Amino acid sequence: MSKTQLNFKTSIIILFFWFCFSQIYAQIDMNDTTAVVIAHWYMDESQTYKVTTTANTVEDDKTISSETILYDLSVKIIDSTQVGYILECRRNNYRINTTEKYDSVFTRIDEDIPFWVTTDEFGSSVQVLNWEDVGNALKERGQQILDNYKGNAEMTKRVNKMIRQSSTKQMVENNLILDMQQMLAFHGAKYKYGERIDFQVKVPNNYGGDPFDANTSMIMDQINLSQESIIIRSSQRINPQQLTAVTYDYLSSLDIVGAELPTREEFPMITKLSWGGNEIHSNSGWVIYSVETKQTNSGEVVTVEERTIELVAGTETK
Repeated sequence: MSKTQLNFKTSIIILFFWFCFSQIYAQIDMNDTTAVVIAHWYMDESQTYKVTTTANTVEDDKTISSETILYDLSVKIIDSTQVGYILECRRNNYRINTTEKYDSVFTRIDEDIPFWVTTDEFGSSVQVLNWEDVGNALKERGQQILDNYKGNAEMTKRVNKMIRQSSTKQMVENNLILDMQQMLAFHGAKYKYGERIDFQVKVPNNYGGDPFDANTSMIMDQINLSQESIIIRSSQRINPQQLTAVTYDYLSSLDIVGAELPTREEFPMITKLSWGGNEIHSNSGWVIYSVETKQTNSGEVVTVEERTIELVAGTETK
């Protein structure tokens, strides 16, 4: 990802923020070249983002799967207190291009289901408040899929997996709020221009077990005073030993027809790296643009996934 990718078309969007916010919160301090990323959002304020995800898997230099998904993400502030915010989020208008036979059926299963995301007063600590309602809605839609594909063993297996993933708060969050987690990853902290921060974090395990250890780096490398925005970048490496062990155990638990796993000793090491960055409006804390790329290597198989989130429209009400 080049710096020009995150030097976005901000002029028009910044004009929107400039006219909407009558009270300006100065979060950039040029005396010590620092910036604080904090949410300053208002009741009933709403934003619309265009989300694009791509996933491509290559084995021995040959593409074996390819997928592009686009959808609209609406975000509305439905509660604002001294201790945090509640945001109602919805995904709509899915456009899907995939080589996988049934992926388009599952991808839009959450379309127009409202999920309420809670944050602390800074806009960080993202969680799903109504995860049980969301899980029940997903189960109902899963049952509809089963009714439409009676006797289809593959669809039955995938639906049953989805239903299991909808039964706990952790699994709902791991699979539903990736957009919001990416957008708000840098909120609630103070950054100094050009100073890299290195630390270790726990990242969600989508297989449902204990989280993985991950080494993470962050750096604020652009301050745009004229556009009232900052750009923060990050990179992360998940512990490969933990990732490999969990993946092997998960694959061992599946009944894969016509496939036989190698022994644990012969199973290839899996590595997962991610990198990306956000451009954030410094006064409001709204994300203008976000991009994250993930690369997973397992032997000769390489999968590259990317998610971009771009602000396209917004309204502000006080």
